[in-house]
Formats: sequence, C-alpha cells, structure tokens
Amino acid sequence: APDQSLPRRENIADNVEQIGPAVRRDIKYGADWIKLMATGGVADPLSDFNVQELSVAQMSAAVEIAHRAHKKVMAHAEGTAGIIAAAQAGVDSIEHGTMLDEEGAALMERKGIWLVPTLHTFQHGVEVTNNQDPVSIEKGKAILKYQQPAFALALKHHLKIAYGDDDDPEVAQGEFGALVRGGMSPLATLQAATIRGAELLGLSADIGSIEPGKFADVVAVDGDPLADIHAMEHVVFVMK
Repeated sequence: APDQSLPRRENIADNVEQIGPAVRRDIKYGADWIKLMATGGVADPLSDFNVQELSVAQMSAAVEIAHRAHKKVMAHAEGTAGIIAAAQAGVDSIEHGTMLDEEGAALMERKGIWLVPTLHTFQHGVEVTNNQDPVSIEKGKAILKYQQPAFALALKHHLKIAYGDDDDPEVAQGEFGALVRGGMSPLATLQAATIRGAELLGLSADIGSIEPGKFADVVAVDGDPLADIHAMEHVVFVMK
C-alpha cells in the first residue's frame, strides 16, 4: 500500500546519482550485463510501455560505468521515445524494440546497436491469456500492431539482430518461425541464434559455430531448416 514503508530495493535509481551505486553493485556480484528499463512494459498492470522511464543522462551513466568494467548494457525498450533515448545513451542492445520508428532505426544502424526483437513472446502472449491480468492482456493486444512495421524497419536498416526470448523455455523455439514470418530468411534466422548471438555476447571465440577449438555444443533437428524453419522445433539430438 502506498502509505506503508518498505525497504528500498537495490536496483532502483531515481536520478543520475543513484545509477552508479546500482550498476556497480550488480557488477560486484557478477553481472555480465546491466539491464535498464528504458520504458514501461506489457506484462504488468501498472506501467505504460509508451513512457520513457529513464533519462538519457541516467542511461548514459550506466553505460559509462559498465563499459569501463568491460561489461555490456541492454535496454528493455518498447515505446519509441525510450528506444531512441537508449540508443542515444549508447547501449549495446535493445530488447523488444516493438515500436521502433525510422529515427530510432537509423540511429541504431549508425551506432551499431543490436536488436533482440522477441517477436514470438508478444505473439504468444496474446494467445495465452490464463494467468494474466486483463490489463496486461489488453496492453499486449495494443502493442502487437506495431511489431511488424517496426521489424520491417529493422530489416530495412540492416540492424544486427540476435535471437532472444522473453517467455517460458518450452516455447522459446517459436522465435524461429516468428522471425521468418517477419521477413528474415531462414539462414539469417539460424545465424541470429548462433553466430550472431555469440557475437552479441562477446563469445565468438568459444561458441556460435562448429569449428576446431570451440565448444562442441551441437543440436540436430528432424528436417532441413533452410527449407522449413519449423524443423528447428523438432530437436532430436543434443551434444554438450
């Protein structure tokens, strides 16, 4: 209740000065990435995905501290203003980018910022309404109409795209089909999940492709994903 005092959580920063302690704390305790909430979200009844929740100065401070420690920064950004602000701050990747516009796409292209579009997460979210409150369901429906135009802009501007998910693990493979339906080729989609993902994570020397000297992490699927990307939903072999 708003009239009841609670202990302040460590990762809340209401101004630029509070960004430093929050980011340094996460780095101290082992974070490889700092995640910023540049906008409100969908899967909650309180925030507004159109609203920019952190200033450019706040996000720039987080980026400066994280990069100095050789860590990377991602920004949850749904609404257009938050996407642009996060890009101006120099984050390494934008998560979702659901309302990306021409200005934001051009800025991300110019600065080499990655996009992790999580298309299937939003598509699946409007299909599965159990365990969701009515407000979140309506928010999911409202934002979904922006997804395809935004993704088309990402492809037009040749943004670097990595495969990502924001849903339960058992439906994570649905992103393959969503990316292809969105306009990516099957080959580019496979690369987003392998060599591109490794590149974004800074792990290209160890994973992402099948080469001598890299970890032997291999999956086999039943079918040719270049002919039908849905073959990626039928994994028959895993080697670690």
